[in-house]
Amino acid sequence: AEDPTGFESDEKASSRTVTVKYGDTLRDLALEVYGRGDNTTLEVLKEKNPAIDDVDVIVVGQRIVFPSLSELGNRSDSSK
Repeated sequence: AEDPTGFESDEKASSRTVTVKYGDTLRDLALEVYGRGDNTTLEVLKEKNPAIDDVDVIVVGQRIVFPSLSELGNRSDSSK
């Protein structure tokens, strides 16, 4: 079920779905959900959400799936 913050929780997968609101950025949403908004995190979000062509472009009303932290944590930032 959706709560007033715009977040939905999927208890089984420990993932979240967020509906984008005016002024949201993918980096800010990642910071809110995971506490980090590094490039690796943004790339994983892009992979998990085929509708995202550019991590800098999301639209109001778009639903973004944020995978579980364990799924996210299996990545390392190889660009550094």
